[in-house]
Amino acid sequence: GIWMSLVLRPQIMPAEASVLTLLCGLATAEAIEAETGLSAGIKWPNDILINGKKAVGILTEMDCEMSEVHFVIPGIGINVNTASFPPEIADIATSLYLECGKTVSRRRLVHKVLERLEEHYETFLRTGSFTAMLEDYRKHCITLGKEVHVLGREPFFAEALDITPEGELLVRRADNGKEEVVFSGEVSIRGVI
Repeated sequence: GIWMSLVLRPQIMPAEASVLTLLCGLATAEAIEAETGLSAGIKWPNDILINGKKAVGILTEMDCEMSEVHFVIPGIGINVNTASFPPEIADIATSLYLECGKTVSRRRLVHKVLERLEEHYETFLRTGSFTAMLEDYRKHCITLGKEVHVLGREPFFAEALDITPEGELLVRRADNGKEEVVFSGEVSIRGVI
């Protein structure tokens, strides 16, 4: 597998940093597609699924003050050449090897992820916005149009409608029909992990 962390030092406000997780997800999905030919779908905000199973997880840590980001560390884990998984996760986890039936070069894949990430990150820093990548993210986002279970203090069911320019998930609640923005947290797609 590939387990890598990057240290980013963007000169942005802390509230703007959440889109970096989405940016990393998009770059990783694009790199997987370019390197393997597989279709990689993003489960908002930070998992990548192939054929309904999780192949990539992304977690982002940040150190900041009220008006300054010191650093952001996205950690990207990719199941690359894993031939099998323990029975307890075999139904929900996969690897690029299992999906494409051949060994994948980790070196080339890391290179491709970093190449795509650099391009998106530079665009983000130059424009100060995720807008330039938003349409590509939406195309990869398998959450949109699905019924989701939003977990948190007061869990609820909703339909995932869109991704905002700030990287939030716009949903329509099933209980009252109102549209609401989900900033963070766990969202499970009905029928998918």
